[in-house]
Amino acid sequence: MVTKPIVALEQLNRSCESRSAIVSGMLEAVKVTRSQMMAWRTDEEFHDLFEKAVSKADELDLDPSIPRKRNPPRRLTGTVAPFHPTSPEQHFRQQYLAFVDAIIVQMDDRYDSSQCNLAAYKVLGDMLISGKAQARF
Repeated sequence: MVTKPIVALEQLNRSCESRSAIVSGMLEAVKVTRSQMMAWRTDEEFHDLFEKAVSKADELDLDPSIPRKRNPPRRLTGTVAPFHPTSPEQHFRQQYLAFVDAIIVQMDDRYDSSQCNLAAYKVLGDMLISGKAQARF
């Protein structure tokens, strides 16, 4: 059901692990993949993906269902009623969005050029390619 994000991550891995990869190219690939993930984080995109999964399940004589309802302990929820999805689409939407959000957050944490040492490597790579020395990095 989540083939698009997994394929995009595989393409990102290939581009980052290639022999000709440079830091600026890797950061650009991460930026493109992140924008793809943000575009796939919509209700319309999920609905299309869910419809494809349901049609595949129908071919295999399977019925998408939601897991049984589990109530959290009262000490954690108080008097508020816990949320339970009413349809399989609602349940899997939560799972899908959590998956895509985790990808986006991890890409932000790992490849933020201002927060990690990749900024220095990018400056050094740009210096080697252009032949012009930067004042500082």
